[in-house]
Amino acid sequence: MPAYIDDGYTMTGTIPENKSAHEAVRFEYRPATAAEGLRLFDRFDEIDAEEKETRYARFLVDHFVSWNIRHQGEPLEMSPTVCGRLAPSLRSRMLDMILGVDDGDCVEGSSKNLSTE
Repeated sequence: MPAYIDDGYTMTGTIPENKSAHEAVRFEYRPATAAEGLRLFDRFDEIDAEEKETRYARFLVDHFVSWNIRHQGEPLEMSPTVCGRLAPSLRSRMLDMILGVDDGDCVEGSSKNLSTE
């Protein structure tokens, strides 16, 4: 990851198969800034489990650009509902990679202007 996260910067991460939990996954994502990470956990100890789950799922969807996750042969959409049903070990690794606390098997990143402005 670069020292400075430019707007629109993306990275590609891979997570190897975990035979007891999930297949190998490759995904492109926008790394979180420090402020985004702080907002995710703001007052976390004051909210219930459902609100925590909602925050996690929205955070992930906001940072995913693409992924190769499929169910019964069909591509899965990147939505909060789907993120809530990902294997816990997979979701935790993806979250840690987005937050920059786990490099996983990252491939070099690239600057892409993803803004719609």
